[in-house]
Amino acid sequence: MPPWKVIYPNVDFTLSCYSKACTPSHPILVDITYALANHLKKKDIRFGWIPGHARITGNELADTAARSATGSSERFPIPHSDLKACFRQKLQSVWQSNWDQQTENKLHSVMPVLAPTVPSSSNRREQVIWTRLHLGHTRLTHSHLLFGEPPPYCEICNVSLSVKYILCVCPHSNHLRHRLFNSVDFIISSILNNSTNSSLVFKFINIKGFIHHI
Repeated sequence: MPPWKVIYPNVDFTLSCYSKACTPSHPILVDITYALANHLKKKDIRFGWIPGHARITGNELADTAARSATGSSERFPIPHSDLKACFRQKLQSVWQSNWDQQTENKLHSVMPVLAPTVPSSSNRREQVIWTRLHLGHTRLTHSHLLFGEPPPYCEICNVSLSVKYILCVCPHSNHLRHRLFNSVDFIISSILNNSTNSSLVFKFINIKGFIHHI
């Protein structure tokens, strides 16, 4: 007999959990790993994927055995990691539901869907700029409040400056918007809620000369 045993799961997740690049950390997977190691001592365990519900005899028997366990009166402890995922999902749902009612909050139009938006690949300075653009509070648009000065205006349009006006409205930036974003008609949330746009946003405000005034 060959010095190995082959296990054929029909779920890609199983294979990914037991791949060489991934050490199983889920408590149930750890228990399965130890059970396999003890049962198949001195055997090299290999995995191979097979399609599910394909009338493969061994696979059908395994499915039947798995379903029979669902009616068992025996109760198994739920790993904390599984509970954390459920709690996180529930809290996110409640948070989003409450946020949906805050339509008068000026930040709601910028970020209607609560989700991480700071680019993970950015450096600290870029993260600060990205956050300030989301809040709509920058040195360029709000520093006058600290110094008791008049609010800044667009020198060409004679309109009060805001993050929304700079990124989405000022007609003199339409050519640059079209070149970078392939559009001149969009709302601020469509730009700032997509972290993949961050490099284009940074390029836009850099070309406009605002990068050091955010």
